[in-house]
Amino acid sequence: MWAPDISYFNGKYHLYYSASSFGSNVSAIGLVTNATLDPTSPSYSWQDQGAVLTSTHANNFNAIDPNIFINTDGRIWMNYGSFWDGIFQREIDVASGRLLTGSSATHLARRASSVAHNPIEGPSLVYKNGYYYLFTSWDSCCDSNPNNITYKITVGRSTSPHGPFVDKDGTALISGGGSILLQGNSLYSGPGGQMVYVTPSEDTIVFHARRLSQNGLPYLFVKPLDWSTGWPVIGS
Repeated sequence: MWAPDISYFNGKYHLYYSASSFGSNVSAIGLVTNATLDPTSPSYSWQDQGAVLTSTHANNFNAIDPNIFINTDGRIWMNYGSFWDGIFQREIDVASGRLLTGSSATHLARRASSVAHNPIEGPSLVYKNGYYYLFTSWDSCCDSNPNNITYKITVGRSTSPHGPFVDKDGTALISGGGSILLQGNSLYSGPGGQMVYVTPSEDTIVFHARRLSQNGLPYLFVKPLDWSTGWPVIGS
């Protein structure tokens, strides 16, 4: 299990998580809920709500990497996906935290058809200054040699939470577009696995990367975001 995402709505904390085996799309996104995050509270108890979404070899998607987005109108959407045919979105029922009955999947992003295995995953969707920004991770996250890790963070935006998203050059994310926000350098390889938080006081991006001088030791980073150009820029 990996890639948890936690949100608060309908009086509960909803923790979505991925269950799979590496390199397979026989996968599931599960859900547990809790009334509080205070372990000393008598109300503290994680309740298993089962699988929210599953995928098998017969599907063109991979049911992992959930990301919950609560829109300004109160509707809730789950973004998800890894490799296969890319990033998708389904509406979540506010009352149950599960997929809204009758909702269908919207295809948000994928790599260009020339890129083998469609290496895109880890969606994170936020709303800022009239745009919806979709962040994803591209390429290889994992290798025993950290110099071979090519993970990077990309972004596109749209005036709708369902797309179409485009990058800085106007290329649609569904057609392989994506502007690189952060990639490896001489100090660190493979930044990715990002999550973006927009708050009234500060906007931040959280991601991991491997420090090359320490044999690829993983580090977790929390960095501010600047939007003054209309596109996110990572601060120091």
